[in-house]
Amino acid sequence: MSIKFPSDEWIKAVKDEVNHSSVYAEVAQTWEGAINFTIDDVPDSTGQPTAMWVDLWHGQCRAAKIIDPAQPISAAYTIHAPLANWKKVINKQIGPIQAMVSGQLKIKGNMVTLLKYTKAAQELVECATRVPTEFSDA
Repeated sequence: MSIKFPSDEWIKAVKDEVNHSSVYAEVAQTWEGAINFTIDDVPDSTGQPTAMWVDLWHGQCRAAKIIDPAQPISAAYTIHAPLANWKKVINKQIGPIQAMVSGQLKIKGNMVTLLKYTKAAQELVECATRVPTEFSDA
C-alpha cells in the first residue's frame, strides 16, 4: 500500500526508515539539527504550501510531522521545491546534492555545513525511497 506524499503518515514512515538505518546512524552520528521540507505547489488545508519537519539528532530522527508553514518550527535548514522536483529526488532521478546545487531544491541555511554531510543527505533520501509513495499529482 502506497502512502500519499506529502502527508503526516508519509513523513512518519520516513522517520521509521531513518531510525532503522544503520547506515544513517553511522554517517549522521555528529549531525545536530532539524529540517523543514516545503512542497511549494501543494497547498495544505489553509491554502499555504505543505510543509514537513524532521528533528534529526546524532544519527536518529527524534520526531517528524506535517507543520503549519505560516508558523514553521525552528530548523537549521528549510528545503523547498515544487512537487515535480521532490518527485525526481524521491524516485532517484536526481541525487539530493545535485538537486540542491542545480537549484531544483532551494535551501535556506548554511550550505557549507550541509555539504559536509553529503552521505547523510544521500542516506536520508535513500530512506525516503524505501517508503512506498503515491504522489498527489498521480
